[in-house]
This record gives sequence, structure tokens and C-alpha cells, in this order.
Amino acid sequence: MCVGDLCHVPQGVYLYDNQHHFNRRTRAPTVGVYMGVSCDERLALIFLHGEKLAVRKTNIYKLKDKTC
Repeated sequence: MCVGDLCHVPQGVYLYDNQHHFNRRTRAPTVGVYMGVSCDERLALIFLHGEKLAVRKTNIYKLKDKTC
């Protein structure tokens, strides 16, 4: 996944704040913007609902590009 890619975040995924403390869980599937990998290699940084959050890399999926 590359910086700036849209990613699918399923329902029930744990979201972490900047200090990697549990913040909340997603209530419904949503879409975020991939911003790279955090210093902890297991977490990815995403921009979601106006916030920079961390999420486990195994819990997000790249949205496929549509071709015309």
C-alpha cells in the first residue's frame, strides 16, 4: 500500500491514538487514507474522520482502482 491510497477499515477494528493507546473501535465499515507505517511495524497510520490514527496493518485493505 502506498501513501495516499484509500483503505477499507472494517467494523470493530481497534483504533489507537498518537501514543498508541486504545482510543475506540469502528462502529461501521468505513474508508480512510493510508499515511504510512508507524514506528511500531505492526501498526499503520491512517487519516480517518479528521484524525490521524493508528490501526493494525492486518485490519485494513486497499480499495481497488476502478478502470473505465
